[in-house]
Amino acid sequence: MTAHTTPIPHYQKAMAAHGDLPAMSDDAYVDRLRAQQRAIVECIDRDLWADSTSCETFTELFIEKATTCKLFVDVGAEAGFYTYLALKHMPRYGRIIAIEPDPIRCALLRELFAPHAHIEVLELAIASATGAVELVKPRGCSATLAPVDGESFTVPAAALDELLGDREVDLIKMDIEGAEAAAFDGMQRILARRRTEVFLEYHPWIDTITPGGVDMMHQMLADAAYHIYRTDTGRPERVEKLGGRAYLVPAARDALQA
Repeated sequence: MTAHTTPIPHYQKAMAAHGDLPAMSDDAYVDRLRAQQRAIVECIDRDLWADSTSCETFTELFIEKATTCKLFVDVGAEAGFYTYLALKHMPRYGRIIAIEPDPIRCALLRELFAPHAHIEVLELAIASATGAVELVKPRGCSATLAPVDGESFTVPAAALDELLGDREVDLIKMDIEGAEAAAFDGMQRILARRRTEVFLEYHPWIDTITPGGVDMMHQMLADAAYHIYRTDTGRPERVEKLGGRAYLVPAARDALQA
């Protein structure tokens, strides 16, 4: 168990509301994740994905983009909502890489997607370079690099540029609890190709994990000529700054611009 003091309201509220949830070391943690995964599969199989608690404001746009996607990378796959959604909507020739650092979640993802040879599940944290990182798992939240209270564990880390090499990536979904700046630092070649569209859950404590990280992300997106859209209010709205649930698209591929 780690003992940190950095106040991040998101985690403080979660711990207050969900402090009685099972810890990673409890058998009940696996049972809870299995139930969450079953609920996801049922919602998507019945085409009721919007009813899932894992659904984000960009999900409908994600489905539209998935229908022509050849390679989708799910960074922070969690219980597998977007991986399973992509499986249902991508062309038969499409491939999926699901990346999840939580070892228990990762094991359940491998179990769920074992029948599908075109889906690869990796137990990794995405970072700026290859190595290892220590993550913290607060009760009721996904694992994070943020200095907060919770169970800690160490996991291999990799940069997306190194992991994917020359493969052409159509879509990335990224939900990694404030480590976005480090991930972007390790995917500059991907961004520079101006091909990959990114669905991003932005976390406002990025600078707590990577000082100056938000400015660095904005500069990288500007250098790669990306447009930023926020999807929080329904129809995507073009903005200059990251925030909320975002859709990032190379300017040359932007079908939303007026």
